[in-house]
Amino acid sequence: MAIHRLNRVLGDLSQEQPWQASHRFQQLLHQWPQLVGEAVATHTRPARLDRQILQVGTATAVWAQNLQFERHHLRRKIHQQLGLPLRDIQFSTVYWAETRTADDRRDSHQQTQIWQQHPCRFLPHPQGASTPHPNPITRCPQCQGPTPQRELERWGVCAFCISQQWHQSHP
Repeated sequence: MAIHRLNRVLGDLSQEQPWQASHRFQQLLHQWPQLVGEAVATHTRPARLDRQILQVGTATAVWAQNLQFERHHLRRKIHQQLGLPLRDIQFSTVYWAETRTADDRRDSHQQTQIWQQHPCRFLPHPQGASTPHPNPITRCPQCQGPTPQRELERWGVCAFCISQQWHQSHP
């Protein structure tokens, strides 16, 4: 008996507008690559649906501008394929940051860690510091250019010289 009442309550709730809008937005997110194509999908992400206006994050302003010209076509396509009536679609780089995924944040964190440990990174030394510089600039023995010590420890020469050596040995 209680299960039947719970099913009826859930059925009633699922008919209410906010639940339907959320469900439709989830469908849109899932089908976005098929709607816009893989190339566009990699540079865009639906951010939110508010009052029948779809807000889409774009990786660059150029993508936002180009897609602005296609928004009427895309709006019709979304309505035809998903039954989602839209008044408009807005494209902006502002929404891009809002739609970053956990994978994006993890990748960004990993890139920061890699850069922190990279031998080419030069750490500025605070003025007036009494300790030795953690990454002093020295001279490359081959070209005499300024080179972080960690590059010399890793390759024996600066990054420019080692890349030329690699290029010469693997034409």
